[in-house]
Amino acid sequence: MTAKNFQTAFIVGAILLCSSCQKDNTEISTPPFSVGKEVSDAAPLTGSVKGTMTSGKTYYVDGEVTINRGDTLLIQPGVTVYAKNATSVFIVKGVFLSLGTKEKPVKLSVEGKTKQDSPSTLPENDPAMAGLWGGVVCDMECPRLILKWTNIEYTGSHFTNPPIEGLSGHGYYWGVTFLNPEGTFVMEDCHMYGANTEGVRIMGGYISILRNKFEKIGLQLGDAVTIKGGGTQGDVAYNVFIGCSSQCIVVDNFEGNTRQVTVNAYNNTIINSGWRTARANEVYGITYFRQAAGLICNNAIVNCRGGLFLDNGKPPKLDALNYGYNSFYADTKDIAENIYPWGSLTEPKTTDLPTPSSYLPAGFQTGGEYDGSAITGVNNPLFKQFTIPCPDPAKYSYTAGHDFHINTGSPLIGKGTGTIFALKKVPIDPNFGVTEYSEPGSDIGAYPTTGIGNKL
Repeated sequence: MTAKNFQTAFIVGAILLCSSCQKDNTEISTPPFSVGKEVSDAAPLTGSVKGTMTSGKTYYVDGEVTINRGDTLLIQPGVTVYAKNATSVFIVKGVFLSLGTKEKPVKLSVEGKTKQDSPSTLPENDPAMAGLWGGVVCDMECPRLILKWTNIEYTGSHFTNPPIEGLSGHGYYWGVTFLNPEGTFVMEDCHMYGANTEGVRIMGGYISILRNKFEKIGLQLGDAVTIKGGGTQGDVAYNVFIGCSSQCIVVDNFEGNTRQVTVNAYNNTIINSGWRTARANEVYGITYFRQAAGLICNNAIVNCRGGLFLDNGKPPKLDALNYGYNSFYADTKDIAENIYPWGSLTEPKTTDLPTPSSYLPAGFQTGGEYDGSAITGVNNPLFKQFTIPCPDPAKYSYTAGHDFHINTGSPLIGKGTGTIFALKKVPIDPNFGVTEYSEPGSDIGAYPTTGIGNKL
């Protein structure tokens, strides 16, 4: 080979090599996950629907939309779904997947509504609690309901004829309903804004409710998350609850189960709840009863009408219930005196905040009365942006303009326990299971300083 030919060959080889290097460094985008055919957005949806709602599109729901047994409805990131009227509802007998992302959440809402987030807004005038559409209602046949980065708003409309068994006699839809004892329910990184009655009702299955926000749940009645029977097992963790009418987390081993209801409730931040209900026995941040088992730790309960309630009349399974490392804050003496409710089985724990021995009388008996004066205004969690003392806990029921991360010096830092673990009853899977678990940590509340908690 001559010198000239060698030089030409070298240049060509170098060009090919550089081209190859560029190709190796190129990131190839992966198309969004999809199932079946694309769902058309040409007309409002009604009747049976299956397939994929395509990213970036807006769909309308008019009346009952049913996902039949054996079918799947997938909602891709960035989809908006508007309910046209109070009869609009998703009835799920098959699989329902709403897979938003942090950058492109899915929105299930009502068009044209403006959020009324002000202490001057009366609950009866607030569209958040007006029950403007049904929600997502799964019957006993639904094997899988997966909600990720999904905003669910204005649910809880009235129905005349219940579309599925299990709603009989109730009269109002729960925002999200899941009933299959052998099914899988995941709700992670979602924002539920407003419900006329209950936010989430679970009556069976393997569940994971992680890193969500719940606000303005229940006009006069209704818990944020009610787990009632069906052998339900799983985790409720790193959620923020604010302004719920009644209780925020209720776990009930309802009669007739063949499998023990076991739920680990940890690292939740629960604020200003229990103030709209007239039922004095349904005002607590967390309630376990009727042989419910599990774990209750690392929760911050702030200015709720009641603290942690273990029912004396229908007791939980105390030999399978571990609790402690929970923090309580009360603006008033009345709130402070219901941290450990009168007549309950809730035993003050030395790991709780404020330290029970600092205010409970010598010889205090579980379920007894006590004077809360000494801890009124004590143990301020030092949220980054939220007024404490709160001018009126009943009126500050929203997250807008508030930040519940904790400041340096917060008493919640380093007072939790990381020696216990999530139940992890749902496998990790980007589309059909949990994206990632957030384990209990050394801080109390939904926003630990490690950053592993709530992302909203």
